[in-house]
Amino acid sequence: MLYNTSDAHKKVAIAIAQMWKKALGVKVTLENQEWKTFLDTRREGRFDVSRAGWIGDYNEASTMLSLLMTENGNNYARWSNTEYDNLLNKAMTVADESQRAELYQLAEQLIAEEMPVAPVYQYVTGRLVKSYVGGYPMNNPEDNVLAKDLYIMAH
Repeated sequence: MLYNTSDAHKKVAIAIAQMWKKALGVKVTLENQEWKTFLDTRREGRFDVSRAGWIGDYNEASTMLSLLMTENGNNYARWSNTEYDNLLNKAMTVADESQRAELYQLAEQLIAEEMPVAPVYQYVTGRLVKSYVGGYPMNNPEDNVLAKDLYIMAH
């Protein structure tokens, strides 16, 4: 199991290795690499299992789902599914939000059935925002907060 240098990544890798040994009888060899070497190894496909991470940079499902499209340069799993690619291509051209959501849901079902990736956790950021502070962006995946947009409401 390939992972890049970080105490947090090491802890997750150790936990996964222990769970796989207990549940599956699999002996996992952990391989830690510095960032640049890790990227090269992963890009070249020289691993059985690799840590990966991604943070959405826009508020739309394709920011995550497009990563598993056959021709995506970040598809390190090298998973290829024509039906998935077709669903994503169609979803990204449909203007109707409910139709697009339905297509994304079908694509997600394919991921769940074939499991080319195994999501372990997602990053979260906790914020304490007083109820009288207005303008705070609650649905901003980039977590951009601009002071010029904030204001105090009468209470």
